[in-house]
Amino acid sequence: MAKIFTIGQEKASLDQFLAKLCQELISLLVDIRSIPWSRRPEFSGTGLSQNLEAAKIHDLHLKALGNPAEGRIAAKSGDRREYHRIFLAHLQTAAVQEALVKVRKYAKTQIPCLLCYERYAEHCHRSLVTAALKSQEIPNLQIIDLVRGTLL
Repeated sequence: MAKIFTIGQEKASLDQFLAKLCQELISLLVDIRSIPWSRRPEFSGTGLSQNLEAAKIHDLHLKALGNPAEGRIAAKSGDRREYHRIFLAHLQTAAVQEALVKVRKYAKTQIPCLLCYERYAEHCHRSLVTAALKSQEIPNLQIIDLVRGTLL
């Protein structure tokens, strides 16, 4: 059975974050933020990579799976309908489809976890990314949110 996990770093301490990843034996953290930046250096680009390396977790940034600028603007303004419309259109692009193929490929040999900022997947574009993954042909795929500990 293939498993893909998701996690949001909002309000998490680095120790809590790494403990959750290690508890589930995550071997690859897939950063799906458009820009792998955080006000908290331990969750930003190089800082995150160094912390993951120390925990023996590989990381990969798939910018194509990030929310495009216009989607982020709509989300920040509270226009969920427009945000969803923009991101669903973005999901149809060749770059996104190629990135989804990569995630599916990694799920066959590793235990990947999709990372974004928002604590809860339902408030984040990663719920739309996981819905796209679930709609594709992956036998017995389970997608599990590490924050809530529930299937998506």
